[in-house]
Amino acid sequence: MMRFFFTSVITILLSLQSFGQYVDPITKVTDKKARKHYKYKLNVWKYTYEVYMKDGSTIKANSDILQEGKGTSSFIYYSKNDSLRKILPEETIKVIRPNPYDMRESLIGYPSINTWKFVLLKGKINATYLFNKGWQISEIQINEGEISPFSPEYLRSIIKTENKALEAWEQKDYFSAIKIYNRKAKN
Repeated sequence: MMRFFFTSVITILLSLQSFGQYVDPITKVTDKKARKHYKYKLNVWKYTYEVYMKDGSTIKANSDILQEGKGTSSFIYYSKNDSLRKILPEETIKVIRPNPYDMRESLIGYPSINTWKFVLLKGKINATYLFNKGWQISEIQINEGEISPFSPEYLRSIIKTENKALEAWEQKDYFSAIKIYNRKAKN
């Protein structure tokens, strides 16, 4: 049975190759360089981004935020009519995607230097993160005040009165520490 399966797969691949350029059945990507470079990423796109462009158009792109190398600009792939286009942060007003932590709301990303900045947590402490920082918290804002770069020590000075938040902070789970603090601040 396995031998039949492998023989069938090889036959299909050879027939596709003999008819010309391979087209990815999921993404319809034909660009050889992009397929080679992102062959694993293209089949695991997680989100549908609603991209608001500076020219006034809106695009729905099934992609993930990608980056070719350290220090380069992030981008979202947009595929239409068997062509592939990179959408860069400087071309956009904002991007919207589902929130992986709360599917009832969406995350809004605003262009920042070489990437998009998303507000992940809202409450007494707002936490933003940048993609090229590895989806780590990059900035925090207290009570709609000044936005400050994130540091664990600064966060500790804010949440020091909430024991459960401090426990999460000691475990270096800063996301949970902020979430616990915001939940207690609502009450």
